[in-house]
Amino acid sequence: MTVHFVLTVRDADLLYWRNSLPPRSFGDYVRLILQAEKRKEIAPLPVPPERGAVIGKLDRKFELSDRALIQFVRSFPVGRRTAALLSLIHISAPT
Repeated sequence: MTVHFVLTVRDADLLYWRNSLPPRSFGDYVRLILQAEKRKEIAPLPVPPERGAVIGKLDRKFELSDRALIQFVRSFPVGRRTAALLSLIHISAPT
């Protein structure tokens, strides 16, 4: 399953957090957040050395191959999956 979402000016804290991560690891951390949320746990995430914000836009896609995660994402309301996913990331991301 391909997950697609867009980070905008409203997500400046997530853009900053994403930019603090190692290259090409953002999707891995999103998967980790989804796995933890599905199990009602807290995802261990790296924290940037300082707080910040990045004004910009990011259009990102990543693949989910784990059947349990796909089923979990499909349980989000149709038409609101991106908003639900971003809400989970906002709650989990250390900003």
